Amino acid sequence: MVGVYALRYRNAASNWGMNMWPFSKSKRVEEPVRTDAPVPFTAEQMEEALLVYKGEGAHFSLLYANMAGYPHEVIKPETIREFNELIEAGPNFTEAGRQYALERLTHDVDFICSSDVFDILMFGHDNDENVEHRDCLNALRAAVNQSGFSALCERIGFDAMQFIEQTAVSRREADLRKMIARLEDRKDYLKPLLLRALAQGKNKYGEQDYGKYIEEVSEFMNHYFPNGSLSFYFNKYPLVYVVNYLEQWIQDTPDPGLIPVDGIDFEHWCAARIEEQGWAVRVSKASGDQGVDIEAMKEGMTVAIQCKRYAQPIGNKAVQEAYAGMIHYRADASCVIGTGGYTASALELGQSTGVILIDAASISEFSYLVEAHIRRK
Repeated sequence: MVGVYALRYRNAASNWGMNMWPFSKSKRVEEPVRTDAPVPFTAEQMEEALLVYKGEGAHFSLLYANMAGYPHEVIKPETIREFNELIEAGPNFTEAGRQYALERLTHDVDFICSSDVFDILMFGHDNDENVEHRDCLNALRAAVNQSGFSALCERIGFDAMQFIEQTAVSRREADLRKMIARLEDRKDYLKPLLLRALAQGKNKYGEQDYGKYIEEVSEFMNHYFPNGSLSFYFNKYPLVYVVNYLEQWIQDTPDPGLIPVDGIDFEHWCAARIEEQGWAVRVSKASGDQGVDIEAMKEGMTVAIQCKRYAQPIGNKAVQEAYAGMIHYRADASCVIGTGGYTASALELGQSTGVILIDAASISEFSYLVEAHIRRK
């Protein structure tokens, strides 16, 4: 139902305006002086140093995209869509892509270790960053300048390609778990908002506009996961992945015991349950729609529906509003869907006017009751 959304990557380029890959392949790297002297460096130190050096920003998501076939050194406005699609998809790496990612890492480590800006990049302008890793980072510089990154990895038994792949994949999975956990934690609040957004996006002809739905999802994600809050999806959360995950929420038939308490949310909950029975529905966008909260249409039939989320029995007024709405919209039938039951007077009035009274817990009977009523007319 929702998985075919045509999503737009609005403002994507500006979102990636920072933390891009810091060095271009076109920069000339001075070859370090090579020596066969023993290297005072270990594989454990290499992993620590690389995580500090490449641990922040978009570095590992770019390496992930490179392994999946993204052939660029940086994230550009004209390639942002390709990049986003690759990092949202599961790992599907090519050998050429993996080799390219390794080349990028090798080039950057060789370059930075031989660069005059090493201290500034690693320790900051005030020389007070990464203090706890200072010895390891200085050892990395000395070891790389001694033999070069590739030769150093070979000598200490460090598989750089495996490190890139495992780190990128694990960071992506960690971010996805973090997002899913937050979605599930807020499900009771978010799901009614999504149902309402879907109902508001449907016109009287049954055509669905998913704009409001996407806006609701985006607002939630921006609230809980602003730029920089995730380690892999550093500058842009995976909107397509999130929307596809939420699809199962929309498709699930809710437990009657979880009927929304808020009146507006209740209207949209009713609309969703009726739609599941094959009806095209339109939810009123404002009060004063002549007593009609929902219009339901199917096979030439039109039903005017009044929704009441009450704790006490529903009285005559709701029945009168539903009946008036049916006359005004020239509908074939009218009904009230509510909680709390109905007063004896409302039941009597419903009988005499032909307004169908349905308890929300029995909304699955809507089609049967309405169609039987219209056949009897």
